[in-house]
Amino acid sequence: MNPDGFRTEVIDPVLRLLDLYSRAASNLMLGTALVESGLVHRRQVGGGPARGLFQIEPATFHDVYRRYLPRRTGLLTRVNGLLLANRTPADQLYDNDRLGCAIARLKYWMCPLPLPRADDRAALAAYWVRHYNAGGKGT
Repeated sequence: MNPDGFRTEVIDPVLRLLDLYSRAASNLMLGTALVESGLVHRRQVGGGPARGLFQIEPATFHDVYRRYLPRRTGLLTRVNGLLLANRTPADQLYDNDRLGCAIARLKYWMCPLPLPRADDRAALAAYWVRHYNAGGKGT
């Protein structure tokens, strides 16, 4: 999928569903998917545990879904509405891009610091490194 289509069909609708839309959030999510997977790789290159276009590891998924969301029932209900039937939620990260986008955005939202300006690419990239790729090899 091309970046504009991914933003239009996945990112922006999910951010609006979660009531977490802003231009900065949309840019951050698109940049995250581009740098993590190139909008191509659904399994971590090199055999790691990360899944989907946002390259979410199962431990990160469980931290957001099982620890953070149960205390926020409105958000949990909206995220549960993105789930597909008859599959475990963590396994859906491979190909349920809307779920991956929601979990990735909530991972960022757990950080108390505000998002950078929407047009500040360097600051958005630094935010990704610090709050999403922390401990990873991203630059």
